[in-house]
Amino acid sequence: MYYKSLEEGFYKLVKKGMQIAAFLDFPAAVGLYLLAPETIRILYGEAFLPAAQTLRYFCIMILIHSFGNLLCYQMMICSGNENKMVVILGIAAGLNVILNSLLIPRLNQNGAAIASVCTELVINIAGGIYIGKKLKLQYE
Repeated sequence: MYYKSLEEGFYKLVKKGMQIAAFLDFPAAVGLYLLAPETIRILYGEAFLPAAQTLRYFCIMILIHSFGNLLCYQMMICSGNENKMVVILGIAAGLNVILNSLLIPRLNQNGAAIASVCTELVINIAGGIYIGKKLKLQYE
C-alpha cells in the first residue's frame, strides 16, 4: 500500500488529485448547469425540457462525487478501511429510500435527484470525517 510505505508521497498524490478534480469539475458543473436547457433540448427535444431542472440538481453531484470519490472511497480502500465504507453505504442506502419515498410524490423526478444528491453528500461527509480522523488529514 502506497499509504503505508510512502506516506509523504501519498499526501502529495491526494493534493494533486484534488487540484485536478477542481480544475476539471468546477467548469464542467458550472457549464452544464448554465447550459442545462440547451443540452436537454438538443439531446431529447422540447418535450423533455422540464428535465433541465433535474439536470441542474445533478450538476451538484459532479462536485460532490468527484471530490468524495478521491477523499472517501479511494482513501478508504488504500488505507484498508473498506469495511467502514460498507457501513456508511448501508446507512446511506436506507436514507436514500426514505428520502425518495418522501420527495418523489411531491417533486417527481426532481425529488429523486435531490434525494440522490443529499445521500451522496451524507456518504462523503461521513467518510470524510472518518478518514480525516484516521489518517490525520489536513484540509487546506
